[in-house]
Amino acid sequence: MSRKSIQAFSAGIISATAILSAAYFLSPKEEAVPAEITKKQVQTYLGSEGEVALPRDQYEALVKAKEEAVSNDNKQKEAAKTEEAPKQETYRFSIGDGMSTGEVAQIMEEGGIIPSAKEFASYLIDTDLHRKVRQGKYNLPTGLTNEEAAKYLVKQ
Repeated sequence: MSRKSIQAFSAGIISATAILSAAYFLSPKEEAVPAEITKKQVQTYLGSEGEVALPRDQYEALVKAKEEAVSNDNKQKEAAKTEEAPKQETYRFSIGDGMSTGEVAQIMEEGGIIPSAKEFASYLIDTDLHRKVRQGKYNLPTGLTNEEAAKYLVKQ
């Protein structure tokens, strides 16, 4: 492109910008006039949507009643949980040097820590945790799952 063609192109862009700017700024502005909405229109719309309108005081009374009902329900659930929750006992045992995974699982089953010694031993072997069980004294709660019991033995 030559110098004259670039100048002509630039002049065209400037001319187009000036024409568009003049048209934009000199054209009459159309202001958006908010439409007046009547109470009847609101009620018709809410009725078609299956909704209702309430005065603020009635709404606040309903919210307060709901909060009280939820609070009472939560209190009843907590009371039921404390009444129904069985006392969790702990079982004390120790793992000595050279004990096998099967022996440890059998002791834990006898103490009520786990439901099945065979399943627990299989779980330890399958997850390769049988090598990470350490000797020592343990106080474990009864009724644990295999995963929970394994976490206690490996964590120590």
